[in-house]
Amino acid sequence: MPNDATLPKNNHGKKGHVLIVERNPGALSAASKALRKNHYQTTIFSRRTRSSRCFSEYDLVLIEHPIEHQERCLRTLQNLRLVTPVPIIVLADAPHSTTCTSALDHGADDVICRPYLEPELVARVNAVLRRCRMTVHTSPSSATLEIEKKEKQVKVRGRAVNLTQREFELLSVLASQPGRNFSREEILKKAWGLEYGGDERRVDLYVSRIRAKTQAPDQEDIIRSIYGVGYRLEA
Repeated sequence: MPNDATLPKNNHGKKGHVLIVERNPGALSAASKALRKNHYQTTIFSRRTRSSRCFSEYDLVLIEHPIEHQERCLRTLQNLRLVTPVPIIVLADAPHSTTCTSALDHGADDVICRPYLEPELVARVNAVLRRCRMTVHTSPSSATLEIEKKEKQVKVRGRAVNLTQREFELLSVLASQPGRNFSREEILKKAWGLEYGGDERRVDLYVSRIRAKTQAPDQEDIIRSIYGVGYRLEA
């Protein structure tokens, strides 16, 4: 089970609670110390788990990725993505392009390669959490879109919008880069992986539902259709 005994009593986790999953006890103690110094609460999970449900209570998960256990790490990432949207950073042993690509394709939000400097680790954690607590300012009628990924909450112009899980995931993809054109195929891959088997019509269906819930009377929609391409969130 996660071990909170390593936490200093004066650490209140003001910036967030990070779960550190390590295969070799003590391997990530430096990461834990660096994060605690920067006002994060940390909990160390000393062994892999077959159940990922407990991960949802954390703000971010940091996973050790030894080269010799790559397949096991990728399975852990897949299992996590099935049950929780919690942001995940993988700490890899070496800057190998296939290792980084595989981790990102299997659900990691970022990959940090050893050796790394303490400020880089903290900056990457800060950046991932900022993206997961995003506020996006969009141009149509000066709309503001607020997305809280952990709580799956969305507000448009200060009004709470009740989205389904699939709608939330699609909107989060568009909001990750406002103003950028996303193809339907790219949206499918980023939002749901291969689950829908390339059925791009699903994207149109969910965009239509999001528009119905977010568009206010006499105001432009924050999602624009790009003919022959897909969609973008107006910036």
